[in-house]
Order: sequence, then structure tokens, then C-alpha cells
Amino acid sequence: MHILTLLHQEYNFESSGHINRNMNRNIIKLILEAAAGKGLTIFDVDETLFYSKARVKIKKDGKIIKDLDNVGFNSYKLKKGEEFDFGEFKNAKLFNTTSTPIGKMIAKAKAIIKNATKAGSKVIIVTARADMDDKKLFIDTFKAQGIDMKNVYVERAGNLGSGSTYKDKQAVFKNI
Repeated sequence: MHILTLLHQEYNFESSGHINRNMNRNIIKLILEAAAGKGLTIFDVDETLFYSKARVKIKKDGKIIKDLDNVGFNSYKLKKGEEFDFGEFKNAKLFNTTSTPIGKMIAKAKAIIKNATKAGSKVIIVTARADMDDKKLFIDTFKAQGIDMKNVYVERAGNLGSGSTYKDKQAVFKNI
């Protein structure tokens, strides 16, 4: 759908087609950026750019009782007294040494990042992970694959800490 059609549906236009003066300045900025060919590209990390070996631990009474991969975590429901431990997902060394790049997506990401940032678009990598224990090593993992990270922002949804990666990412997307 054309951006002006969307805006017409969301905001009041005068009969002459001019935008009502009460329109949010951010919307005007978005229109100008869209007209200039600027945009936003978002990538995920785990299972999109890299296959991760990090595992989610399930703890009860301070002891690890289960060890889940991404697939198992996505369907696991905590039982009374249990809690998730995402410690391995904060470990930059583990990410760097054990994650496997997904070749086709890495190639696409490199091309998109190069072209999008050159055109003035924003590129964000959104991850369910919280802050890494070594930011430089984490970023170096992407650089080792030829991904130019100087104009890419990494949004760490795990810092929101709701206990649900889905809800954390959803909150991030609402604020982008």
C-alpha cells in the first residue's frame, strides 16, 4: 500500500489533500525518508545469521535440572519453582567459538548492509540476547564473516527481561 494511502487512513487530511497541521513530526520525517529511498532493515541473530550452540538451562532450587536448545526452549513451560538461566547467551566467547554462520543469510546480510547504509537506511540486528560479557568479541564474530558493523546497531531485547523472548522482541519492534 502506498505510504500516502496509509497516512490518509491514519491521519486527518484536509479536502485539498494537505496534511493536517497536527500531524506528528516523526511521521513527516518518515515520509521524507521514504521518498528519499531510506528505510529500515532488521536481522535476527540466532537461527537466522548464525546457528547457535548456546543452551538455556532450567534451574530449580539453584540446581540445573534441564538443558534446552532453541527449539526446546520455545515450547518449554516453566513449572512451579523453575527459572530460566540464559547465561550461555551472554557468553561472547561461546558465541564466537561455537556459532556456525548461515552462509546464504550472511551473504545477503553483507549485501543488504552495504547497499542500505550507503543509501542512508538504518540497519538493526535484533537479538533475544541480553548484553554480552564482551561486546567487542561479539561484534568481532560478525566482522570475521565480512559483515561491516560500523553502521549497524545491535538491539538486545533480552535486556528487557520479561522472561519471554517473544514479548521482549515485540516490545523492541514497537519502539523501533
